Amino acid sequence: MNRIAIIGSGIAGLTFAWLAKQSGNHVTLFESQPRLGMDAHSINLDLETGPGPCDSARVDVPPRMFNSEDWPLLTRLYESLGVESQVVDASKSFTVENESSWLQLGNQYRGGFSVSALLNSKVRGVAAETARLQAEVTEEALRAMTHELTLGQFLDREAYSDDFIFDFLFPGLASTVLTCSYSALLNYPAKVALLSLLNQVDRSPLRRTSLGTADVVDRLIVNIDDVRLSTRLTSVSELDNHVTVSCPDDAENRFDQLIVATQANSAAKLLSDDPKLQRVRETLEAFEYENVSVVVHRDDSFMPPKASDRMCFNFNSRQDRTDAMCTMWLNRFYPEWSESGNVYQTIRPTRMPAKDTEIVIAAMQRPIVSQKSLSAVKDLQTHNAAGSRVSFIGSYAAATVPLLESGVASAFDLAGKMGMEAPSDLFETASD
Repeated sequence: MNRIAIIGSGIAGLTFAWLAKQSGNHVTLFESQPRLGMDAHSINLDLETGPGPCDSARVDVPPRMFNSEDWPLLTRLYESLGVESQVVDASKSFTVENESSWLQLGNQYRGGFSVSALLNSKVRGVAAETARLQAEVTEEALRAMTHELTLGQFLDREAYSDDFIFDFLFPGLASTVLTCSYSALLNYPAKVALLSLLNQVDRSPLRRTSLGTADVVDRLIVNIDDVRLSTRLTSVSELDNHVTVSCPDDAENRFDQLIVATQANSAAKLLSDDPKLQRVRETLEAFEYENVSVVVHRDDSFMPPKASDRMCFNFNSRQDRTDAMCTMWLNRFYPEWSESGNVYQTIRPTRMPAKDTEIVIAAMQRPIVSQKSLSAVKDLQTHNAAGSRVSFIGSYAAATVPLLESGVASAFDLAGKMGMEAPSDLFETASD
């Protein structure tokens, strides 16, 4: 039995901890925050239900959604854990700042443009380009694409209009699918971005976990030997037959293997004192991040002006076409609520809600995918396969969209390399 330490409790760290324990190892999990990372920003919300005592509900911050096409490993993990899920209302509206909503769609894109909406020339143009993109972005076309082609270059080469790119395609990509700025989107490898888009549009419906992220976290850590919250480690040293991690009180902890599952920029700081790990530190420093905010609030001005235009997901683009935000109507996202007042969650807000409507603001970082980061992923996987006692996983550490799926993929990949047993054919799927 190996003694394995894991630093970081996002989806990658928790998944690896679960896999390591499934294989009979002694597992210690370190987290610098007082709550486990995957569920760190979620809140308990007091619901306004009218006269009498209030009910409360758990709200995932940010929202966690998946389907079996774009999140195949996450889906299989949830199935192995026995996590229940349900279909999400995926209706959406599109608005340009300070204007009325110009488009509303139901759960589907293909055939989702109503006859009345098509009377608008902008909608007709976007509908035609949507159909063209769906025809052009096939699995065969994506296989032929190289990672050197950026999304901006692809859209320019194929002559897509600004209306389609900046008022329709990018709002959804920037504030939900890829969660990054327009400038990062333009430099995103087209192959990665378009594959994600292909797997999300008009295939299996989006789902969410029925009992929220807290239920997933509880299932992943149920058998972990030692969970140490509020423990910030200061350094890592790899020796011939063990790894040492140090705490601020100078206490040293020895393990057979160390898995660093923090963000790449945090992982790099841990390695400053060990010359054996300087090369992998340089690899970790190649990953770039953007700040992302999510705010839960009750500000109705974030919704389309007309009540009939308000959907579950409401995309709002800036007039100058430099950014967009998405406001989720949580009363529709959680239809089981008995809430009498409207509650919203805005992802990447381009302005802040009125102060007296704010419930919580969560600040986080998201890794950016680029040609540089994809090259760094290969170098990191080479390091993980070379037999070092210190390995690295995380949402940044797989050649896919860097969120839940990539975190799970990196954990499965490393566990497979280390010869751990999976409860199903998860490792084979991860290496496909």
